[in-house]
Amino acid sequence: MTAAEIDHASVAGAPVQVVRALAQFVVTHGGFATAVIERIGRYGARIVIIGEDGVWGDQVVDTMEVARAACIAAKIEIADGWSQSLMLEMPYQR
Repeated sequence: MTAAEIDHASVAGAPVQVVRALAQFVVTHGGFATAVIERIGRYGARIVIIGEDGVWGDQVVDTMEVARAACIAAKIEIADGWSQSLMLEMPYQR
């Protein structure tokens, strides 16, 4: 993902720093990732991202819409929720 593409993400409603972090995660963990977006509280959303190598991370943003925009801008597939197969891709981490 180029800097120009990332900068364009802010126009789409996704914070540039979140898009950069997500895009870097993808590069670092195999070149492909899947995200699950969860509502947290009244005014927040958590993006849980699972890399191709099974490592996972997360980002927290203001709304579900911002979370979707960030994933789309970072070219990350968004899952429909926690399927059993997706959970099996994530090794236990302490």
